Amino acid sequence: GVAEGSYTYAEFDARTSLIAATLRGKWCVARQERALLVFPPGIEFHLACVACFKAGVIAVPVHPPEPHHLAKHLPHFAKLALDCNAQVALTNTLYYTTTTMAMISNVFTANSWPPLRWKCVDTVSGTGRFEPEPCHEDDILWLQYTSGSTGDPKGVMVHNGAARQ
Repeated sequence: GVAEGSYTYAEFDARTSLIAATLRGKWCVARQERALLVFPPGIEFHLACVACFKAGVIAVPVHPPEPHHLAKHLPHFAKLALDCNAQVALTNTLYYTTTTMAMISNVFTANSWPPLRWKCVDTVSGTGRFEPEPCHEDDILWLQYTSGSTGDPKGVMVHNGAARQ
């Protein structure tokens, strides 16, 4: 593939801190609230994931529904979103725009989307530092869904204490 950009450690830390501050501040995502990470492959997924860790927001990585095959992929996505009780979905502008255009062109999928607040992490701008709150051993760091090959996918909660070991 083609590299989409690079970050130094300091730049990565600054960018994830800015996204974390936006999550907790402007976007009003509460500590231990679940956020779906709906990204095509790329660095923005990693930025959003680490920002969630810093903000104490539970990262829930999910495979993004294919914009040109929403009727096929959307039911699975909606089931995961509802199962984990997510209120917000993080993505990038390209995926959000492409999916929105595909949804508009297919009115049959318009009502299939779960009620989520969509936020594009690549639009976050500004400066400043974010001081993460202390994490507790029993805080949920991320929620990983199984493939669901033999039934419905199951969410596996990874706690902060387990991730530190």
